[in-house]
Amino acid sequence: MNKNVNPTSLNLDKPIKRITIRPVREYIISCIFATGFMVFGFLPPYEYYNLVIIGVCLAIYGRVIYLVVKVKDRVVADLYADYILVYDSKNAKKTKRVDFKDIKDWEFQRSMGYGESLIFTFAKSEPVIIESLKIGPVVSYLKKNYAEKRIRPKLSKFFKKKKK
Repeated sequence: MNKNVNPTSLNLDKPIKRITIRPVREYIISCIFATGFMVFGFLPPYEYYNLVIIGVCLAIYGRVIYLVVKVKDRVVADLYADYILVYDSKNAKKTKRVDFKDIKDWEFQRSMGYGESLIFTFAKSEPVIIESLKIGPVVSYLKKNYAEKRIRPKLSKFFKKKKK
């Protein structure tokens, strides 16, 4: 069952993984690729495609700068061995403790807009949703340790043979 807890009142060890909003590693990789393409765009021969490459690089830089300026970094969740603490988006002092043994099932979804979401459902309470741009390490941990509770993508229904 998920419980509202105050994280300062708990004597917590260091989490296995801390999930935040900003994907810093992806920002760095995007900037490295954009810089490489920018250098490639200024090499001879100077033709029309160079302007396209430079335009793409400027678009990548613009997206990274926009995300750095607009998206405030905050802690979304802390992953521990037996549970995960999910922080409230409006009040960082409010958290929900999600014990893995109480989870009925979990599902990972990729979104075209915001990023990724992880949905935990329970037998007797409302679901808990974690949204972030970098939730992959938690999904890897759950696949490794709690794969039996995972809801598979719904594509398998298309490949099943229909009974006549």
